[in-house]
Amino acid sequence: MMEWTYSKAKGLILLAGLLVLLMAPLSSAQDDAGISTQDEDQVITWGQEVRYTVKEGDTLWSIAQRFYESPAQWPELWENNPELTRNPHWIKPGRVIILHKTQGELVIPKEEPEPVKLAALPEVEETRQVFRYPNALGIGFVRREKLEPEARIFRVVGKKTLISQGDKIYCEATGKDLYTEGDLFTIYRDEGELKNPFDGRKKLLGTQYRVVGTAYCETARPGLIVAIVQESYQPIRLGDMLTSFQEVPEEFLVRQGDKGVEGHIVASESRSSIIGQGDLVFLDRGKRQGLAVGEVYTVYEQLEGLEEGTLLPPLNYGQLIVLWTEDNTSTALITETSDIINPGAKFHYRLLG
Repeated sequence: MMEWTYSKAKGLILLAGLLVLLMAPLSSAQDDAGISTQDEDQVITWGQEVRYTVKEGDTLWSIAQRFYESPAQWPELWENNPELTRNPHWIKPGRVIILHKTQGELVIPKEEPEPVKLAALPEVEETRQVFRYPNALGIGFVRREKLEPEARIFRVVGKKTLISQGDKIYCEATGKDLYTEGDLFTIYRDEGELKNPFDGRKKLLGTQYRVVGTAYCETARPGLIVAIVQESYQPIRLGDMLTSFQEVPEEFLVRQGDKGVEGHIVASESRSSIIGQGDLVFLDRGKRQGLAVGEVYTVYEQLEGLEEGTLLPPLNYGQLIVLWTEDNTSTALITETSDIINPGAKFHYRLLG
């Protein structure tokens, strides 16, 4: 399981410190390197590597998430370690891999050489972990209150069953607002009510809304909007609805989860009985319970001990990050799992670093 134990800044500071230790005993380094004393510039070539010992559960994805800008940079780790197997994500615990390589040259002038002075190292400000989710505009959600549409698709040019990017759509405007050319809309679908059977009361969690695309107004008149589909995240259908476009950032800071928060994964966006890495899921906790976008929580199982009424330490087997919050629900992305996750799985606070 991935652990954000070190920040990127700590890695840079470690590298700078090693570099100072490497270059400080300059005279002995010159002797060992056998530098010529003839009347010409002397060149010392130096190099340094920062290494990491693989731990149980590590993958190149999780290591890149921990030390680099993004987990998508895992190919850089593979390039630094070409001796890895054909499957770069299968790495044994105990293997030492290279995270960073640094090298350079130090030139000593031939005339009136002066003691080499190392330039002051720039101060490195500690940076916080940033998570990027490219499909942010397509994040679905569960909301207790009904989302009233501004328009509904009733026809598409070409008489298609499934609508996609570039298609011209005709929409019945259900509100009194007047729209103009260029107005942006989010296209969504009502997937029906979602109940929470895991809180002991089976109460209604809310209505699930699936975001399927975006469109812009080409022309409009009272009761009618003619629009062009700008993006389609999933197949768009007749009957899908439009609401005013809302910008959603693709990048956000990773945050420490709230210690007091515990809850359930009620369902995945697809309502599948099996949930895995990369799936969007709906949680039965939201802003009112302390959840915020970017917070990381652990998926766990609570096992009973041998004696009645005793519990074993929680068995952590997955991780999620919150992407969207409503008052009493949230949408999260499963970022890691070592086992199958089922609806009803519990999540709780996880310590970062």
